[in-house]
Amino acid sequence: MEGVKKNHYSIFERIKHRALKLLGYHSELATDYQGMRLPASLQLRCMQTFLVLFAVIFTSMFIIVGYQPAPTDAINYPELNIAAIQLDTTVAPIEPVDRRLDAPATIAGAYSQNNNKTLIIGHSTTVFQDLHKLAIGNTIMYGNRKYTVTKIETLPKSEVNMQSVLASTKRETIVIMTCAGELLENQDATHRLLVTAMISQ
Repeated sequence: MEGVKKNHYSIFERIKHRALKLLGYHSELATDYQGMRLPASLQLRCMQTFLVLFAVIFTSMFIIVGYQPAPTDAINYPELNIAAIQLDTTVAPIEPVDRRLDAPATIAGAYSQNNNKTLIIGHSTTVFQDLHKLAIGNTIMYGNRKYTVTKIETLPKSEVNMQSVLASTKRETIVIMTCAGELLENQDATHRLLVTAMISQ
């Protein structure tokens, strides 16, 4: 038992020795470790150091975890699936700012102001990079509902009539729009590619 106890103390001594060495206490190690007790002032300083480190780590973890976006928000967003171009993306709701609709960076965004019409936009350099490969008759799944592509057109940006794009329809319709033509500054382009799809009967 004495051998085990001695070995236990030697391991404990080495741990304490390294801890104190990290804290910069070199001169007191030889005498303080003989009795396995530290001076009261040194114990207090060690405890203060431990409490400060604990508070810093705990506060950092609280900030990192506490300010993460809620994962349930994205779960409720509809999905856009287009098998013909192997597209599968979440579609987040968007609202106009200064009469302008800004697409999300890497997913699609949806906006609707009239019955049976939803506009879905996204960047041609990310989520809709292959949208130009679609053809009339291709199937689009949006929010677990099936749509069929009925119209594909590329128009100069100045000729796109947003009132017409957003106008209500008798049948449920989605219009997917992205940039086309020559790229300009601020993630813009000279043209717009519009893909219209109606709900399948």
